[in-house]
Amino acid sequence: MRRLILPVLALALVLAAGASARDGGSDAGSLEVQHGNGIVVVQMARGALIGRFSGGRITVTSRRGGADVTVFGAEETIQVNDATTVYRGRDVRFKVSGQGWRVGIQALGLDASLVGRGVATLRGAGMMSVDGAAFQPWPLDFRSLPLGGPPPTAEGSGTIRGG
Repeated sequence: MRRLILPVLALALVLAAGASARDGGSDAGSLEVQHGNGIVVVQMARGALIGRFSGGRITVTSRRGGADVTVFGAEETIQVNDATTVYRGRDVRFKVSGQGWRVGIQALGLDASLVGRGVATLRGAGMMSVDGAAFQPWPLDFRSLPLGGPPPTAEGSGTIRGG
């Protein structure tokens, strides 16, 4: 009987670790954007982003070499340096996951979902949902949205410059 218990416990631990990695851990936050026209900048300690846009560009920087990037439909790919790549085109689909990455998206018709721990900054038009809350309009000025971890403080949330 003991021979059966250890493999079953090991399998349960592996499955639990896999589920935690997929959802970004128990302290993961989420952001969903629909029909977005504007700019989204995401800086993630760890997490995953998946989405598509009708036209625009996505810039991906792997800060610690831990990003897994897949992009389909890019008409132009520009390798800026060892860590940063820009993809431009129409009907582009993308997936970025892993640790220590930054993504900047300037696009029309953006639909995307993000889960993990980090910060998303956005400005433009469209609808968004943070942590599964009701959808609301995007901010007209750049707004920073912490994902995962403690709730934002008065000085940590608000309008920021740049993107």
